[in-house]
Amino acid sequence: MSRAFDTAALRRALGQFPTGVTVVTTLDRDGGKIGVTASSFNSVSMDPPLILWSVAKRAYSAQVFRNAEHFVVNVLGRQQVDISKQFARQGADKFANVDFSAGVGGCPVLGDTAGRFECRTWNTYDGGDHIIVVGEVCSFGFDESVTPLVFSRGAYAVATPQPAGGTSAVLLETGSGQGNKENRDMAEVDRPDEARQQRKYDWGRDWQRWPTYEKVARGLPNYWYPVQWASAVTRRPQPIRLRGENIVLVRDHAGEVFALEDRCPHRGVPLSGGSMEFPGTISCPYHGWTYRLKDGDLCAVITDGPESAMCGKVAVRTYPCAERLGLVWVYSGAGEAHALQRQIPEELVAPPQFCVGGRIENRSGNWRFYTENGFDEGHAKYLHRTSLWRTFKVMPTWNVVRIDRRGRWLYRVETERHWDAQFAGLGRWTNDRWWKIKPVQKQGRSLGNTGGSTHNDPYILAQDFPGFASLSLPGVLRIAYPQFIHYEFYVPIDEQNTKYVGVMVQFKSGLAKYLFYLKYLLGIRWLFHGQFSAQDHWMVDATTAPPERLYRPDISLIEWRRLVEEGSPFAAARGDLSATLPGGAQRT
Repeated sequence: MSRAFDTAALRRALGQFPTGVTVVTTLDRDGGKIGVTASSFNSVSMDPPLILWSVAKRAYSAQVFRNAEHFVVNVLGRQQVDISKQFARQGADKFANVDFSAGVGGCPVLGDTAGRFECRTWNTYDGGDHIIVVGEVCSFGFDESVTPLVFSRGAYAVATPQPAGGTSAVLLETGSGQGNKENRDMAEVDRPDEARQQRKYDWGRDWQRWPTYEKVARGLPNYWYPVQWASAVTRRPQPIRLRGENIVLVRDHAGEVFALEDRCPHRGVPLSGGSMEFPGTISCPYHGWTYRLKDGDLCAVITDGPESAMCGKVAVRTYPCAERLGLVWVYSGAGEAHALQRQIPEELVAPPQFCVGGRIENRSGNWRFYTENGFDEGHAKYLHRTSLWRTFKVMPTWNVVRIDRRGRWLYRVETERHWDAQFAGLGRWTNDRWWKIKPVQKQGRSLGNTGGSTHNDPYILAQDFPGFASLSLPGVLRIAYPQFIHYEFYVPIDEQNTKYVGVMVQFKSGLAKYLFYLKYLLGIRWLFHGQFSAQDHWMVDATTAPPERLYRPDISLIEWRRLVEEGSPFAAARGDLSATLPGGAQRT
């Protein structure tokens, strides 16, 4: 049984122990931002790195934090008393006029703080009238130029270092009149914090909290990548480059496509300049070193005669190769390749009759930026407002989305749509024009980027996609429209270049199939896969992140990077997690 105490006296006694001041933030199940001021923060463990804090059960946000997968502890600085008070209030827009960016799980990370701890919820415990939340630290940061805010004896305070040779540290309660002259001067001088002003011009964070993502500039290993139209691969060898490796593609006399390392070990001449002198082989153009397509072994040296001693002693690497959806796919990685059928979008494994139109193009820019751009919630409605593809269609001014996970796919799900916006002191902004058509469907429909259609393809509708835009590893974007599905495969050529593979699939046959081909060749190919997509290329090529300063809509980028950090779902099925990381690094 609890012992009776004078709670007011107990509170005063506890107030003798100064604490820091934090704002703990998270997202609710609908993606809404939640934040609360808390001083009940402490460290628990270094291995694993654990911290704890507690929230009153009567608090509106208590159950949100109990169920949250992630949260951020923002350690406030001495200049952030107003922010502490703002997040302690009820019923107000706590994030109004507050600078923040997206952190782990999309949780808000406040700006200009003394420190931050981005956490995954480890466990929650009952603690009387409070819920104790224990978090595992996923990422942290601090700024020693910011003086931490302190709460002591019922008032805000600041800490000063212990004077040299002194016997005690000094705490000043703001506005209390206590403390020595030096401390009073600290509290009373009202001038801009120069360090805070300077941080406005800070370029932002690097990618240290995404170590795998940072390392895979050449692309993710152990995946299948589409590299060429099947119809374009013939008996004439052709070179490609995939993840920094030079590969030659060639089709043998029986019609099977093979992929080999595009380098003859003799003098380093590309095999793609050679020819097929014998069935099932490829010969180097320099001295006629000839390799079997099926295993890469040297089987003849034309300039050394039939008894060449080099035969059987030299080989070139071969790559698993397959044809599907009218494309040639090459597996890049170590070990045995998983079945291609497991990796392609599920609706394309055994679809009804369909037709395909698309464009394959080598573009400058890193594959990660193309992937982020494709799934980015914010750019399309502004960047593409001038595209010919959107000439007669209104795009929203801004949206609110959440990211849902279903299996290996991330889905961008719209929760709010705003066709215009009034910016204080600036005016109204909208993409609406008298000649543009605004869809009448309600927001949140899963097909089409402005709300779906009254006429949806039954096969596409049956997929029951949570959102019209979805993304999966190793960089596959899927955009579900009412009458077709658009796919973009971002194939890494090397650190600076990406092969853009844009494929539009319509589930039609007969006359409808040929009408689609006609529509694609006359319009879509040039407007959508051409000028519209070229705007993305323009921005990706200009991107120089990191460093970067992310904002609310970048939740899509954050969740994508988390997906990469998790590793390949196909490698996990084989129990080979290390194969997903550069250099065979082990995940911990």
